[in-house]
Amino acid sequence: MQIIDVNNPAAPVVRGSHPATGFARDVFVSSNIAYVVNGYGNKLLLIDVRNPASPVQRGNYFASHATESVTVVEPYAYLGGPKRWHDHPRCQ
Repeated sequence: MQIIDVNNPAAPVVRGSHPATGFARDVFVSSNIAYVVNGYGNKLLLIDVRNPASPVQRGNYFASHATESVTVVEPYAYLGGPKRWHDHPRCQ
């Protein structure tokens, strides 16, 4: 995960990063915590971003299913999984 300063849209600057395993599939920031859904599996990382130059992981959560998205309405984080499409006879 990278933190990019976009104060000058013509010249974005990397201000910090966190070496999350895999890649960040989705990120939601609330109250200086970045909630990062890990792209390889079912992991949610909670990263303190108060100091953009030095983000610190404060916790993690392993979901019981694959995760692709996260939304936070404190005090809860809502994780979304893969979209599944089924060809059902009644839908035709």
